[in-house]
Amino acid sequence: MRAAKFRVVLEGMNTHERMTNDQLMASLATALREEHASLARIITMLMEVEDRRLHLELACSSMFDFCQRRFGMSEGQ
Repeated sequence: MRAAKFRVVLEGMNTHERMTNDQLMASLATALREEHASLARIITMLMEVEDRRLHLELACSSMFDFCQRRFGMSEGQ
């Protein structure tokens, strides 16, 4: 299953090679908007986790600890 997902990603990347410059720029702008919206949702959910103190219920000493242990996030994320 993992190989199939990877293949889909690669096929999507090949699609970009066939785009015009304008199409590529529009697609990039859309992808960045989607990334910003996703990041905003993640931050909002993390704030709710902290407000509910779920990280403490899950035996994590801090939100930093929670993000690293539960989701494998790096220090820079």
